[in-house]
Amino acid sequence: MTRALFDDALLQQPFARVGGAPRLRADLVRDAQVLATRLPAADFVLNHCEDRYAFTVGFVAALLRRQTTLFPPNRAPEVLARLALNYPHTYLLTDGDEQVPGMARVHLKLASTTLAAPDARALSFSPTQPALIAFTSGSTGTPVAHAKTFGMLLDEAQAAAQAFALGTHRGHALVATVPAQHMYGLLTSVLWPLTQNLTVDGARPFYPEDVRAALARQKAQAILITTPVHIRALVLEGVRLPQLAFVLSSTAPLHAELAGRAEALFGAPVWEIYGSTETGAIARRRQTDDVAWRPFAGVVPSANEHGFDVRAPYLSAPVRLSDDIETQADGGFILRGRHTDLVKIAGKRMSLADLNRILLSLDGVLDGAFFCPDAAAGQEPRLMAFVVAPGRTRDELLGALKDRIDPVFMPRPLRILDGLPRNANGKLPRAELKALAQQMGVQP
Repeated sequence: MTRALFDDALLQQPFARVGGAPRLRADLVRDAQVLATRLPAADFVLNHCEDRYAFTVGFVAALLRRQTTLFPPNRAPEVLARLALNYPHTYLLTDGDEQVPGMARVHLKLASTTLAAPDARALSFSPTQPALIAFTSGSTGTPVAHAKTFGMLLDEAQAAAQAFALGTHRGHALVATVPAQHMYGLLTSVLWPLTQNLTVDGARPFYPEDVRAALARQKAQAILITTPVHIRALVLEGVRLPQLAFVLSSTAPLHAELAGRAEALFGAPVWEIYGSTETGAIARRRQTDDVAWRPFAGVVPSANEHGFDVRAPYLSAPVRLSDDIETQADGGFILRGRHTDLVKIAGKRMSLADLNRILLSLDGVLDGAFFCPDAAAGQEPRLMAFVVAPGRTRDELLGALKDRIDPVFMPRPLRILDGLPRNANGKLPRAELKALAQQMGVQP
């Protein structure tokens, strides 16, 4: 038995805005069917289309050809070279000029089609059909592959949509600062528009003014899909946004103080969504109401000495995550941090997340992160910090930190930079911080 992405009743409804022009769901069906006839015979596709509508057309066309989309953790040359080696029957689908050595290339250029009236049932697939292979970000180690079926993706999208009451937001527009080539971006800016009668903007705004402009050009009330990094930039610049239904944040913890400032500035609720590559999205919270996470319907977290296990209707088996949680009697849970996030020095413990929160709270700090290098055998680790703080000196920042953290956790050294090597989702993988330390002559 197959499942459809949407039904014929929605074919004439808008699906996306591309360059200011609307694209209907009927256009999506036609474009995906036409592209499917152009795709090469292959097992896997690397979809690097930057326009969100083009990405969606490519994703659906791959499903029509029974091809699996690969989601590598990033686009570093060595990562893509390893992907080409491990998945030899892969081609690159792009709407730009990108090339990947070892992969055939298909350029996606959308054009008007002359197909007969589309049938939404053409976009029906078996729940067991392989849809994608997503790789963990590598934030704490080597990326690991996780396969997802079409049914798993649809069930996750439905559970998340129910949790955020998207049925009350039909016809609203989605604007996302995150790429579609990420589980969070795929869920919210591809699967939600496909399955929940929402429209999506094809662009991916980055700077605060770009975000404001993207929201202003929508024809309906919008939902902003973003990250703590973008929220922080909007708040620091005091950007006033058009009236929003709500803001959704993920990829990293959003500090409660920043969440409160954002709600006051935007005049809209700021929600967070919690999940992982392994599990998909599983919980939500709004920190101005409660610091606890509320699992989606059917999701059951259970703490253990290694982290916690997750059971969900869209998971074939329980999945173990390395985060420490404190479960509550009402089913909610509070995150206490990851095992790998905990630093122990001189018998004292503190999480890197808490240290980063303190660092980012300092006046004049636009961005920053602590890094804990691997310690030599028999030695304790020595923390470092990288900071973006125009107009502040190293001594000023160290002096401010001394008033807020235990001396054993003071960073040695603290380096002021023009920017940090965050990826498209605002994350700072450990490998990037390690490379940054090495560039500065520090051997992690």
